[in-house]
Amino acid sequence: NTMTPVRVRHSICGTVSLKRVDAMIHHGEGCLVCSGHQPITATLARKMIEASGTHRLVSDTVVNNKTPLELEHIASGKKYTVRLKDFVHKGHRGHHSSANEEDLAALVTELTSGTIVRRHDRTAIAPMEIDIYVPSMRIGVEYNGSYYHSDRFRTPSFHRDKYLAAKEAGIRLIQVSDSDWIYRNAIVRSKLAHLFGRTVKRLSARHGEVVLLEPAEGAAFLEATHLQGAPNGVTHYIGLRIDGRLESVLAWTDEENRLGRRGAPVIEITRFASALDTTVRGAFGRLVAALKAKSEGATLVTFADHRWSDGDLYKNSGWETVGIVPPRYDYVHAPSARAFHRSTFTKAKIRVRLPDVYDATKTERQMMLLTNYVRVYDAGKTKFQLVV
Repeated sequence: NTMTPVRVRHSICGTVSLKRVDAMIHHGEGCLVCSGHQPITATLARKMIEASGTHRLVSDTVVNNKTPLELEHIASGKKYTVRLKDFVHKGHRGHHSSANEEDLAALVTELTSGTIVRRHDRTAIAPMEIDIYVPSMRIGVEYNGSYYHSDRFRTPSFHRDKYLAAKEAGIRLIQVSDSDWIYRNAIVRSKLAHLFGRTVKRLSARHGEVVLLEPAEGAAFLEATHLQGAPNGVTHYIGLRIDGRLESVLAWTDEENRLGRRGAPVIEITRFASALDTTVRGAFGRLVAALKAKSEGATLVTFADHRWSDGDLYKNSGWETVGIVPPRYDYVHAPSARAFHRSTFTKAKIRVRLPDVYDATKTERQMMLLTNYVRVYDAGKTKFQLVV
């Protein structure tokens, strides 16, 4: 029964002890080592820290889980001090994430030209917090460190719920991931400059020429200008050249095996982007018009990612909202903050990519919990369509 002592292993530190089930469930009795009731060795502390995959222990003097420890963040090389208790149970990751957040806040402050910028505001969408909030513009910007924002600490609906709370309050909320900030920093900066009306270069699509592009040229452009990079699979590209320079690109895929409204073939627009630090007024409308001209009778579909957009571009262009896509996850390698599409680690692929953790009796999630890859859910998407 529940009062029978059983041997349990703590998933964080690996300590094995005898526990009554009722004591764990009803009284919150946990690991004696992690709770500070038993001495902790440097070896065990190192094991607990390295289990995160993001840090390593620098100091060797450990008394208990309240002892300040010197840690080093693997990806950045930055060192800081934190209590083991706070690191393990509260998700405190020192100054790695906060340093990036400070850089992001500095950028927002610069782009808003002295406008009041609030930090860690808890009034706009109380009780939730907005990392960086510009009240006069009703714009909030979040910095999401992947490890702490993974499903090991957050519910799958966390980012969607925050998006919806901000939307309800009339606030546009931008959610910047550490992966995008680290590896696609120039693109993030360009998008934020556009959001705050500080784009350096402004052009008009009326002065451009619409051209079909070779896949290599279209993919290279999007790899340098779109947060998701170039799309996979069979993709077609159309671009806008102004004075001989490629300024905007739209990518799409034909889904001839699916039927849309009126039995028409479905064409999905998978990417649209303009050159960095450039606003091309009317570019999306002109490229879509060219696509429509060659796709008579088709149904065009596309999606707005709630981390960055509410779909105003599509709404203002006459597209119809047809559905909401719930939050979906991708994987992030915690030590490096590199993101991977969820299809990279299906159960079949884990067997090849991560043979040390593969177990046919376990689910994908159970196996991935044994690795340094964490699941991070997005904020959902809105689906739009346009019948040609």
